Amino acid sequence: MKFVNPNYSGSGNCADAGTKLKATSGWNSYNGIPTGTDNYGFSALPGDGVRDDLYSEVGYRGCWWGTNEYTLDNTYDNYRICIAYTTESIIPNYDSKNYMLSVRCLKD
Repeated sequence: MKFVNPNYSGSGNCADAGTKLKATSGWNSYNGIPTGTDNYGFSALPGDGVRDDLYSEVGYRGCWWGTNEYTLDNTYDNYRICIAYTTESIIPNYDSKNYMLSVRCLKD
């Protein structure tokens, strides 16, 4: 997120990064929010994931697992980022490892 938005503080939503990483098509439109410019070739698509055996948010949001683990009250969650059709930002947070979210692989 810091690469896409050098002014990003490292916490909270990352302004404009969502639009810059979204694919140019495949996203639902929302009140004039850009569907995506794909400035960096990430081509993020709104596939979201599987929660409670149901696909959710397809067309509206895409979420990807990060590498950081978080433990609170003996539950193990993992860092994830989400890009939603309703915002131009990236939304970081933690989620249960029971959810099936996307993983972005990079060639070394």
